[in-house]
Amino acid sequence: MENQTMTAGFARVDITPGPGMPMGGYSMMGKQGMGYRTKLYARAVYIKPKHGRPVCLVQCDLLAGSLAVHHKAAEIVAQKTDVEPAGFVMAGTHTHSAPANFFGSNFYNKFASAKKGLEPDFFEFLCDRIAMAAVQAYENRRPAKIAMGSVDVYGATRNRSLPAYWRNANVTDEPPADQAVNPLLHMIRVDCLADDGAYHPAGAFTNFSIHPTAISTGNKLYNGDVFAYIEREVEWGIKKAYKTPFEPVHAACNMTHGDNTPEIPPEIDEGFIEAKRVGKIVGRAAMDLFTSLDGELKDDVPVGFFAKELDVLESPTKADAAVCSRAVVGCALTAGATSRYTPVLHKMPLFAPGWPRKVFTHGCQAEKRVVGGPFQYLILPREDFPHVLFLQAIRIGDVVIMPIPFETCMEQGARIAASVKESAENAGLKGVNQYYVMSCSNGYWGYVTTPEEYSLQYYEGGHTLYGPGTGAFLAAHLSDMVKSLASGDQAPELPSSWAFDLKTKHYLIKKEAPAEERKIVGQPVYEPEGDNLEACWTMSWEDLPPGMMAFDRPIASVQEMDGDQWRVLTKEGEPIDDSGYDISVQFVKMNSRTGMGIYQATWHDPVQESGKKFRFAIAPGEQGEYIFSDTFN
Repeated sequence: MENQTMTAGFARVDITPGPGMPMGGYSMMGKQGMGYRTKLYARAVYIKPKHGRPVCLVQCDLLAGSLAVHHKAAEIVAQKTDVEPAGFVMAGTHTHSAPANFFGSNFYNKFASAKKGLEPDFFEFLCDRIAMAAVQAYENRRPAKIAMGSVDVYGATRNRSLPAYWRNANVTDEPPADQAVNPLLHMIRVDCLADDGAYHPAGAFTNFSIHPTAISTGNKLYNGDVFAYIEREVEWGIKKAYKTPFEPVHAACNMTHGDNTPEIPPEIDEGFIEAKRVGKIVGRAAMDLFTSLDGELKDDVPVGFFAKELDVLESPTKADAAVCSRAVVGCALTAGATSRYTPVLHKMPLFAPGWPRKVFTHGCQAEKRVVGGPFQYLILPREDFPHVLFLQAIRIGDVVIMPIPFETCMEQGARIAASVKESAENAGLKGVNQYYVMSCSNGYWGYVTTPEEYSLQYYEGGHTLYGPGTGAFLAAHLSDMVKSLASGDQAPELPSSWAFDLKTKHYLIKKEAPAEERKIVGQPVYEPEGDNLEACWTMSWEDLPPGMMAFDRPIASVQEMDGDQWRVLTKEGEPIDDSGYDISVQFVKMNSRTGMGIYQATWHDPVQESGKKFRFAIAPGEQGEYIFSDTFN
């Protein structure tokens, strides 16, 4: 397929839901979201080469992708663009502070959060918004140039399961936690032709291995965790450095993060201060990489993709590799990860990490201790676990990205990449320098570890549901698939239709008719810096009930008095509003008398400047007018 020029486009769409959604990632320890600290977005990049079909990569501030969401959104996108489902990617950053209950399996709709069931309203909202991001990226397409590069970033991550990592046969020494990590940060930079006839930066697609768990289990605010800062540091940095006519978009996704957690000293409590510190380390390294690619841009890079879908219950083998006949939950999973232990349970024999089964290890699940023993097979039907596997191999320039629905531990990811690289080179694929896995994409299947790591049964091994052969099984399929990139064959092995049988439950608060006008009910109050808490200003107001409040729109900002006029306050050139990371909005309670909702807006880490006058501004939504707090300084 010939195109006159390579084209590309970006888009960013708000996917922040209203109050009530269960948070995904901390399972029974998670809370329900009552507001947001950083907005959640779907960021899309569309790329169409001079020769071939386009791809569209959508990064979401979510725990993971969802096969059900991917397929429905892909159908919408295919109707409105030239993007085929096989070339459409939905990747989650794996933040543990975003909603769950949108997955394509009953198992994770039950156990990824503290509540069970697919939330149908949020599911539809996600499908529409993710498709909207892809369609807008397509509509924003312009002639483009692309550059790719990578850099190693240390100091932001550590390995949380060192004894398991050290067990790998190819690990000849015992590196410390901050060295036993995947430091690779890879970036695809895109510049587009503007109306002035010159090419300007439009955005970037980045991958880095970091587990977004800097925010604690008690958090009730939706947020992107460390990725919120990684994303924004580059978006804001591009605007400042290049004065680009486009609104820059930085889609940052995970890589082999399974055992790579944020580097937070044990004496420091985790929270937003540490999420910002760690996120900025990675974000600034990404921005430095972006600028280093100024002279590397090309207007013609190869783009290709191949996809397949299979049911592992029907096809559990590939070449010499095999997965188990059904998924099984290990005791080490219920005890939690070493950085997020389940209270009490993690100290109990059989559940504690490093308690593999010593006898009867010849079965498919090998050393895994099974939660509940044989009763698990009765309580958890095998069809409730994820079992329809969607795999892709995406080539853009000199990189091949392999989106998979697993949390991939770093050594297992390296082995998959090495296997795929060897297969691709044997098939004659030229010009590719990087091969890497992109975790939590197009679905969610738990973890994949190496057999050696699995044998010790830490959290990651206990959460490798289909046994120690899972990594080799994935490598075998992806190694076979990448041959199609070498041959130019893009005919996908996908079914003609999809069906999901999912149990549902509503959590978003229902819409109710408002009774009174919106008004300020609590004027700004200053709270000094506390234990791992930033200083802040907080105010409250009465507004539409939560079922009618659109949290996916701008709500709160801080204004400053400039002469005799009020204007939105800026810090380092960026507005202090809820699109950044210093304004949070939270639903507090219902006013039983009026039927209205009470909300709280907080300005975290406020500007300390003598003589300045500030006020909170609350946007009206679809109707009404702005309301303002009293002045404070």
